[in-house]
Amino acid sequence: MSAEENLRKFVFVVLLFVSFITIAEAYRPQQLILYSEDNFTGRQKSFYTSTFELDHDSIGKIAKSHCIVRGLWKISGTFYSNPNLTFVENAYGADKDNTGVSGRVCGTWHSKNRTAQYKSIEFIGANDLDTPALNLNTKPRFLGADLYFDGNFLRLPASLSFHSYGFTGKENWTLYANTNFSGASECLEAAVDKHGYAVTFNVNKTFVVGSIWRGGCGPTTAHSRGVPEGGGGKKKPDGKGSQGHVLAEFTNLLITFISALLLPSFAIRA
Repeated sequence: MSAEENLRKFVFVVLLFVSFITIAEAYRPQQLILYSEDNFTGRQKSFYTSTFELDHDSIGKIAKSHCIVRGLWKISGTFYSNPNLTFVENAYGADKDNTGVSGRVCGTWHSKNRTAQYKSIEFIGANDLDTPALNLNTKPRFLGADLYFDGNFLRLPASLSFHSYGFTGKENWTLYANTNFSGASECLEAAVDKHGYAVTFNVNKTFVVGSIWRGGCGPTTAHSRGVPEGGGGKKKPDGKGSQGHVLAEFTNLLITFISALLLPSFAIRA
């Protein structure tokens, strides 16, 4: 075998190895760990998908503590003698020691004086933190009916009122009050932490949505987001030169519509 053939094989193996590493790094799923004992001890199990019947899971039905490793999760169960308590926790990606390790957010809700029972866990947005996907809920703290969307644009049958939102990915979202991408608009700007572990969200924000556009903001001035519990973001710019911006956006919209080969996911759940 010639030296040239050996070199080609070596280059092929290196490229293949790099490809595997790239694929592994590209997928960063949201992750939550449940522990069978207090203070994050005992048996443990990692969850990467929403689970709504933890009483059927070997660890879920006896869990007493948890840690959010990546993403934003809505956790429901019996805590502090409240049979239907729901709370929201997210990993901010804290890196105080500059180690590159995400800062976990953990909680112990069981002790000698109180009982904790996890009922369901649900992540907000897409499973992969880099995938653009938007969750809207009709009540604060991701309660009520929820709308999930991971496409480029969407027209609802009628305008609806929402009171909380969360989304994954590094792209912005524009929400329009009317169903034809007009009227008052709200710009949701992606807030990506240093290591990309966070999800942009607001647990108590009221707005009317008739149509959704993934990408830059529309021509009208939006209100300040005011994020009390996480997320991040800024007040929308004043829209100078917005006519050209809107024309470009609608041109892109038309191109996207014509060339789209896959239908986006869109669902409203009660």
